[in-house]
Amino acid sequence: MTPTEGGLRARYREQTRAEIKEIALRQLAEGGLAAIALTRIAKELGLSGPALYRYFAGRDDLADALIRGSAAVAALPR
Repeated sequence: MTPTEGGLRARYREQTRAEIKEIALRQLAEGGLAAIALTRIAKELGLSGPALYRYFAGRDDLADALIRGSAAVAALPR
């Protein structure tokens, strides 16, 4: 693998993680934590259910990432 391929792969992974979190936030807003459905997220992104687990270990891991992201935004200077 060339450095360029590694960089593209890392960017794609981060972009996909961001898309997953965006959909999960929408689901969270619509129905709370119980509404976050990994199978629906995967379907919306055109991924298989198991492929989603390459990005997050499960719903709890995804929820933790959302919380960490929210905490980071809240810590920004205003």
